[in-house]
This record gives sequence, C-alpha cells and structure tokens, in this order.
Amino acid sequence: MFPSYGRSVYHSAMYMDNASIFIFLLSIIGGIVLYFSFCSKANKDRYTGFLKQLYDFLTFKSLFLSMFLKIIYYILAIFLTLSGIYMLISNFLAGISIIIFGNIGARISLEFLLILISIHDNVVEINASKREKQESNQE
Repeated sequence: MFPSYGRSVYHSAMYMDNASIFIFLLSIIGGIVLYFSFCSKANKDRYTGFLKQLYDFLTFKSLFLSMFLKIIYYILAIFLTLSGIYMLISNFLAGISIIIFGNIGARISLEFLLILISIHDNVVEINASKREKQESNQE
C-alpha cells in the first residue's frame, strides 16, 4: 500500500536530526560568544564605519520596524485599492467599501503601531538626556 523507501530514508532522517541538534548547539555557543565579545557595552565606542553599524544593529540600537511597517502599509493600501477597483465591476458597494474603509482601517492600524514605536523612541531619548544631565551634574 505504501511505498518502501528502504534504509536510506531512515538514515537521512536520523542524519537530519543529528545535524539539527549540532546546528542548534553551535548557534547557542555562537550567540553567547557574539554577545559577550562583540556586543558588550565595553565595545560601545570602539567601532567605526561598517562595524559601528553592525554593532548598532546587533545591539538593537537602531530599529528597522518602522521602515518595514511603512512598506507594509504601502503594499496593503495598493492591494486594497486595486481589490476595491476590481470589486467595483461585480459589486459596486463592496468595492467602494473596500477602497474607503479598508484603507482607513489599514492606516489607523499601522499608525497605532507607529505610535508605539514613537513612544519607545521618545523614552529612549528622554533617558539619554537624563543620563547626560546626571553626568554633567556629577562633574
């Protein structure tokens, strides 16, 4: 009833399990080494150029989520508008609803997410200025 693949499939599956475990352990070790060697706070001002950008990326100093959310919004707005135009042919009311309410809903949803990111950026900026004031008062 079922095809017989022989021992090769069993050995391939066994090899993949062992490889997956090895890759997982290697990833854990690599992550720990990367965190304590390259991304430590002692290296904060040590790097320039590409390594500085890599350091900022790996320590989450610069966030890329807002850029991706904006791209997702553009894609979603175009999709909703084109879908609404297509729907105008078969159901005029549904097409207009998708164009108007779909785009408004997408805009509100993504603005809410961007507001959360903006709040995060403002809190980080406030903390940095507070730290600078404390350092200048100590001197």
